[in-house]
This record gives sequence, C-alpha cells and structure tokens, in this order.
Amino acid sequence: MNRLFRKEAAEFIGCGVSTLDRMHRMGLMEGTYYTFGRRIIYITDELEKWIRAGGELGAYERLHGIRAAGR
Repeated sequence: MNRLFRKEAAEFIGCGVSTLDRMHRMGLMEGTYYTFGRRIIYITDELEKWIRAGGELGAYERLHGIRAAGR
C-alpha cells in the first residue's frame, strides 16, 4: 500500500491541492484516505479505484453542480 500526502495525491489524480482539499471537505473522497493525527494520508490503490469509478470527473461535476449529459 503506497501512501501519499496531499500534494502528491493531488498530482496523482491530476488536480490542484486546493481542489483536492475542497473535494475532501465535501465528502467526495471518502474511502481514499485515512487520518493520522491531523494529517490526511491518501492511499494510491484507493485513489486508482476512485479514478476508475469516474473519480475526478464525477467529483468535479458534483463539486460545481454540473449535470452529466443524458441525466
């Protein structure tokens, strides 16, 4: 299990740290991290699953209130 800090996780999924933080606060990253004290540690295997499941694109749409075509 590889672990990533915020900046590394943001690079891994292709967004900025502020976007990652916003998605985290909105609950869009559930299951991709664990906390160690005040630190948030992201798990690469879980991030990969999140991406395969529509991750960033789906989270971006929910974050900005955009409806996917055909929905």
